[in-house]
Amino acid sequence: MNTTITDNLLKNKKLNSKKAIIFGFKKMNDNLLIYQTDILNQQFQLIITLNANSELTTKLIEISDGNEYRLHLDPSATGSFVNSVRNEFLGVINEIVDNCFDTDIFKNSQTKQVIEYVNDTYDTELEFLWEKFPNYAALRRLDNKKWYGLLMIVNAKKIGLDIDGDVEVLDLRIDTDKMEQTIDNKTFFPGYHMNKKHWYAIYLNDGISNEELFQRINNSYILADK
Repeated sequence: MNTTITDNLLKNKKLNSKKAIIFGFKKMNDNLLIYQTDILNQQFQLIITLNANSELTTKLIEISDGNEYRLHLDPSATGSFVNSVRNEFLGVINEIVDNCFDTDIFKNSQTKQVIEYVNDTYDTELEFLWEKFPNYAALRRLDNKKWYGLLMIVNAKKIGLDIDGDVEVLDLRIDTDKMEQTIDNKTFFPGYHMNKKHWYAIYLNDGISNEELFQRINNSYILADK
């Protein structure tokens, strides 16, 4: 990015190109999206570009003379006018972050495969519902709003792993009569943060193939229809 005042807004965020185009970005090529809008009573034209790496750059042009304005990018610049420009500028950036980016806290490759799969298969977007638990994301059916999964970053020891540090896990629904034969306390654990009679947790470390993992997600999705 070309400014530090928006750095924190994009922390743990990833561009969603489909959302960006719906918002109003124009696709220039496979790697570049551009959005233009006027701010401060049409005194300035704001040009925003996004690339495939989720990098955001901006250019603010004074409409009266075509010159680039940059004082709003300087945190030390003060005064009512520059503050008005900065506030409207950040208002647009915040709106873009809210509407065009997804939260990107999960780093495990298999977890990313899960996120891609549920989005492509069930049009599921991760739902971060709890301010107290920002590393928890619910997976919900669109038709009846029931959960069929819960992605989490948790301390390994909390699910029963004898290792240090945090791990990424997926809670899924399961038929109660299959629970006992499934739990092995290596890859499959009793459901964490959920009812252990109906939910189990999968440690996402490639302990099972993506094919098996996706089938288990499908089964959970079906169970959420009951």
